[in-house]
Amino acid sequence: MARTNSKMIMTDTLGNQQLADVLAGYETANIDEASDPAYYGFTDTVGNWFIRKITSGASTFVRGTTNYSTNWTNRVGLSYGTFDSVF
Repeated sequence: MARTNSKMIMTDTLGNQQLADVLAGYETANIDEASDPAYYGFTDTVGNWFIRKITSGASTFVRGTTNYSTNWTNRVGLSYGTFDSVF
């Protein structure tokens, strides 16, 4: 699979390329809506993760490949960026 911006190119058994959303393999792992900002944590089956922070209409992201639990615990202090800069 090759990554192009926020998309991955996947090839099916006939060799046809299909675009798949880069977030398709993630599932919700944690939700913190107790205050503003709200945080939403997502993981995939191989340990990749991202956290989405939503505040006053702005949505920013941080992502990684290991230590989701530690990063979720420290989510307030992480450096977030726009979707196009993170993915």
